[in-house]
Amino acid sequence: MMERPDVSSDFRDPGDVAFAAEPVVDVHAVRFTLFLGLRGPQVFEVPLTVMQDLGAPRTGDDAILAVFHAFEQAIARAARAHRDTHGHAVITLTTAEIQRGSA
Repeated sequence: MMERPDVSSDFRDPGDVAFAAEPVVDVHAVRFTLFLGLRGPQVFEVPLTVMQDLGAPRTGDDAILAVFHAFEQAIARAARAHRDTHGHAVITLTTAEIQRGSA
């Protein structure tokens, strides 16, 4: 009998997520796509108010993205916590989720 792989093990290490492309700043948020192990791609956003909580200025795409990249691992961990959230075109991350990802 063939043994089924434990797909949950694909999500235990933050390295198991991969950014699909460079994040994009729009009017309200930084949007990005992550590949979550075997689950596949998921679009996420970090509202600009959350980015400001993390130290980003109100304007300036390059400065906002610099803060995003400074918190990239924490953001990836926060996003990874949503690997079982299905049915959402875009998942919005909160300040608390990202701060937990920093711990």
